[in-house]
Amino acid sequence: MFAFNRTNYLREVEDLEGRYDTVNRILEAAPAETLHVRKGRSGIRYSVTVSDPEAASGGARRREVYLSRSDSRLPALIRQYCAAQLQPVMKKSLKALQNHPASYEPDLIEKKLQKLEDLFDGQMPAEFRSRRSYIENWKKADYPKSTRFDPKQKLIRTEKNDMVRSKLECIVANVLLHLNIPYRYEARLVLINGRAIFPDFTILSPINGKTYYLEVCGMMEKEAYIDDLLARVREMSESGIVLGDNLLLCFEAEHVPFDIQVLINMLQRTVLAPL
Repeated sequence: MFAFNRTNYLREVEDLEGRYDTVNRILEAAPAETLHVRKGRSGIRYSVTVSDPEAASGGARRREVYLSRSDSRLPALIRQYCAAQLQPVMKKSLKALQNHPASYEPDLIEKKLQKLEDLFDGQMPAEFRSRRSYIENWKKADYPKSTRFDPKQKLIRTEKNDMVRSKLECIVANVLLHLNIPYRYEARLVLINGRAIFPDFTILSPINGKTYYLEVCGMMEKEAYIDDLLARVREMSESGIVLGDNLLLCFEAEHVPFDIQVLINMLQRTVLAPL
């Protein structure tokens, strides 16, 4: 069963309607030829069926023509093929979401996309990229990082081989790694007011594809630190990064030690949960 609140439900409907419209537009503008895909021992073979005006009287009027992987027609034909495969799945999913939300299966489309990616590999159209593929590319991509490290500061190496500023950040990084949650440490984020900040962890959910920001608050006994944190939370909320939604906080104070299980529970109910 798919569980969601009203905001996430409306967001899911809007997203799926947009994707369904994209598929329909591709099919409306698709080439007249239809791609045939056969997977054999030597790999995938592509072909189209074309009319044969030179066929003898009473003979076959259509014949199959094989295409090379470098054929200029292939990208458009693969887009058409993917759209045709996805259209009934998206139609079914949208109908379920609109009429019987409890029966909606959010992974139905994702599984179909992954099958198409496995079939076409590097020739898969970018607009039909699966969440799995998006996450893998996100993990590999370079990103602007904070450069405010003090050479005298002793950094700590995480299990992922990142260098972080504190033991608490190291613990959080290792928890994320063990939960298979992709993250970036101190990635640059430009707010709506134009100011650049560097949240401790930028997280990409492997379940719902949503981006979260996790701040590690380790000096909660200090009044000035709390004031700075509250100002930061307010500033981030003005850019749509809202506490309890896509902004997550974990805490430690002088007399209140950090609790790993609290962090895990929070991640399971947000980052590792469907929208």
